[in-house]
Amino acid sequence: MVCVIVPMLVLHNNAACVGHFRVLYFGGFSGIDSRRRWLDRTVADADFERDERSNMPGRFRTNVDREAAYEIKTKPERVKQTNDDVRERALARHSFKQAELSAFELRAKEVIDTTGVSSPLYVAYLNYCREIWKKSNTYGGAVLKNETGAIIAKWVARQLDEDILKRLRFELINVRD
Repeated sequence: MVCVIVPMLVLHNNAACVGHFRVLYFGGFSGIDSRRRWLDRTVADADFERDERSNMPGRFRTNVDREAAYEIKTKPERVKQTNDDVRERALARHSFKQAELSAFELRAKEVIDTTGVSSPLYVAYLNYCREIWKKSNTYGGAVLKNETGAIIAKWVARQLDEDILKRLRFELINVRD
């Protein structure tokens, strides 16, 4: 009798694993040598041990691994070192963005002054300019045009002049209708 073990690829939770195999027997059964039989068996039934981690997708294989990684990354010394490493770059980025925003606000004030906006509405127009500045740092192209169009609709509902808003948008971030 000849016995051949053939591994089978089984999908378990959309993750491929070798969890089953087929044992193919040739001959030796009840005097019928030419007959072959298939027998499905799981790895647990055979001499093979199935690795419990093989069918768990992702970085962590078990909860023990996940807990160990959490313990490592939340040690106070490591958190402090990470924060110290990030702090200088974050401060530089923050100071650069604040300088950029200040320059943008100066340009916005110059444009608002030329439109003849009344004093009570000045702050609202400046807030609109800050909002489109934020969008211009996040989006570009057609998406920026759509986003600023929505912002204009919001500020028109708050009783601001649409022509002035469109002029500010064009002169500050160069977006046309």
